[in-house]
Amino acid sequence: MTEDAINEGTKNQSLPDDDPDKQSGSIDGDEGVSAGASAAKTPVSLLQELYVRRGQTPKYDLVQIEGAVHEPTFKYRVTIGEFVATGCGQSKKKAKHSAAKAILEKLIGAQNSGKAGAGQPTIPDLATEIL
Repeated sequence: MTEDAINEGTKNQSLPDDDPDKQSGSIDGDEGVSAGASAAKTPVSLLQELYVRRGQTPKYDLVQIEGAVHEPTFKYRVTIGEFVATGCGQSKKKAKHSAAKAILEKLIGAQNSGKAGAGQPTIPDLATEIL
């Protein structure tokens, strides 16, 4: 078989669609993640979604790292308006999630007691499933 015949054969093979709707990140091997992502939101993503719609962004600060080098404990502080909460964890991710969960609990408490500010979003029932 000649080189031209081989090249002609590869030209006729079907290639992936260029449609971005059909390319849902399957290159990275995480097919179907977008479909299940809404069912299992993290406290950080839920908090972000609730406040970004209102033009506010939760502010996360790493405030402390303690413990041995091989076994650190991280402490994050999250601030939204007048609400502040902290969370600890064995990784930065866990500490950040813990802080977001803590502030969501405070926000739900303020909402249930009628102390939520005028600009505070209503925390949906979905948040209680996460907490």
